[in-house]
Amino acid sequence: MTEPTIICPNCKTEIKLTESLAAPLIESTRRQYEQRLAQKDNDIAQREQAMRDKEKLLAEAKAKLDEQIASQVDMQREALIRSVQRTLMQRISHSRLFIIRWAVH
Repeated sequence: MTEPTIICPNCKTEIKLTESLAAPLIESTRRQYEQRLAQKDNDIAQREQAMRDKEKLLAEAKAKLDEQIASQVDMQREALIRSVQRTLMQRISHSRLFIIRWAVH
């Protein structure tokens, strides 16, 4: 098995990577990878928190909207009931007058 090598980007010389030469490169690469991984984990955690915050705001807005709709429905129901009661009272009143006039004649 041959030893791994790298090529110098400046002079293009092939350099054999002995364990003592490779260790710092491997450690540096490992640290960079771990830093990128930690940054990605942090970015994901921030996005997840932002999503949770948005979901909470949406839930609060929905609850508020549901309350407003329920209140409007109640007000409209009460107005409809009052309107029907007025109409019924007017018809009852007209019916009484009709009966009284009929009975008098």
